[in-house]
Amino acid sequence: GYASYCGKENNSCDFERSVSRTPAITSMAQTGNTVTLHGTGFSANLESNMVSIGESGSCTVQAANETYILCSITNAPSGQQILRLNIEDKGLA
Repeated sequence: GYASYCGKENNSCDFERSVSRTPAITSMAQTGNTVTLHGTGFSANLESNMVSIGESGSCTVQAANETYILCSITNAPSGQQILRLNIEDKGLA
């Protein structure tokens, strides 16, 4: 039931789901076009943190570490939207 991909022959990849390794957002705040996220399991590599807003919006990560992400809204639909955070090699927060 979990989305995954295996690139090895015969689909012989190992898979493990671990709650302790899954990223989590503990708080979020928006100030103008800036969004601040706090949590656990984020990446210090800016490009590894992908933030989306609603179905078509995006937020460009400006700063990040393992517990903090600051991003600038670059495109977002109006109104209240769902924010999604996907950490490369870790999954959705």
